[in-house]
Amino acid sequence: MELSALLSEAQIRSIQSNTREETVEDCIGGICYQYGIAFDSQAQERVRYIKRFNQSTIVCINEEGINFLPVIRDKNFAKCVGERLKRGGVVWMHDNTFREVTWNNWKHTYAMLCPKVPVYTSGELDKPSKKECAEIKETRRLDRFFNEMKSVDRYKKMGKRGFNANFDELKRKWQIAEFDKQFYATKRRAKEIMQQVEL
Repeated sequence: MELSALLSEAQIRSIQSNTREETVEDCIGGICYQYGIAFDSQAQERVRYIKRFNQSTIVCINEEGINFLPVIRDKNFAKCVGERLKRGGVVWMHDNTFREVTWNNWKHTYAMLCPKVPVYTSGELDKPSKKECAEIKETRRLDRFFNEMKSVDRYKKMGKRGFNANFDELKRKWQIAEFDKQFYATKRRAKEIMQQVEL
């Protein structure tokens, strides 16, 4: 004796629908039905795209329509999702799984949306890492170096310059010397070219 002989087709379909696992499309479609919204093909295509690429997304459904929000782990975003939950239904799609967000599981959802703040003892906050220590030392060394170069009394005794000079004056003199060097090199090349042309 077959099962179809004992049960009608409607009973067999209801048994199959009860044993079948609920999909995200079924969940969103049910919420859309509650709020009187059509779960159109564009929204279904968006849901399939999110499932295919494993994007973490919040789907908000209310009388105005369906909104897809990418998940941001932030306290303000969690508050925004709570406001959306007050106005309608919310489904969280994450890693090919989904969960309908209700007031029963809201605390757990809020905790997952908010970033975890590490708890430090007072001793751990005062102590910088090795990388930070190296950066601090390098910054101090460079500050010392440039401050020494800027100071007026850098040269204690008279040098070949004949006077004490600060950093800006030395830089200006260096620039003039570089310009003179380039000018005389260009002049020398021009003379060589002129001599070749005359021959």
